[in-house]
This record gives sequence, structure tokens and C-alpha cells, in this order.
Amino acid sequence: MACVRRYSKRAKKLLETYNLSPPPKIIEVDLRADASHIKTLLTRLTHHSTFPNVILNGHSLGGSDDLMRLHEEDRLRPALEQGGLKLGRR
Repeated sequence: MACVRRYSKRAKKLLETYNLSPPPKIIEVDLRADASHIKTLLTRLTHHSTFPNVILNGHSLGGSDDLMRLHEEDRLRPALEQGGLKLGRR
């Protein structure tokens, strides 16, 4: 679980730099009693089986590495904006 938390922390930190409005809804799946059930459902729905799993309008953007890649390729900001989020200054 420490590895999952490290990647989750990295994804959260990156998303914070975008000053999103509305702010993201973060569900700490690993802290829930029904974690295994939720992981199974999310994997089935998003075809993404690792965590974190960043979901925007029902579509998985992927995990921490995926977010970092989108950010580095200047594709994360447009994806967030197209998803209806307002972004603050960086």
C-alpha cells in the first residue's frame, strides 16, 4: 500500500498545481471497508486496474504516470478544461 500512496500523493500534488474548480472529489479507496469491491468495479468500468485512477466525466485519465505524461506533453490542461473544469493560474 505504501507504493499506492506514493503514486496517489504524486497525482494529487500535480492536480493541485492546476487549482481546479470545482476541486476534485478524492475517494481514498484503500481506507474503505469495501475497497476490494470498489477496485473490482472500477477496473471493470474504466479498464484501469491500478491506483490512483483519475476519472473525469466517467472516463479514466489513468494513474499517476499517465497524468505526468499528459502534463509533460501539455495535454492535461486541455483534457481538464474539456472535462468542464475551470483552471486557475499555475
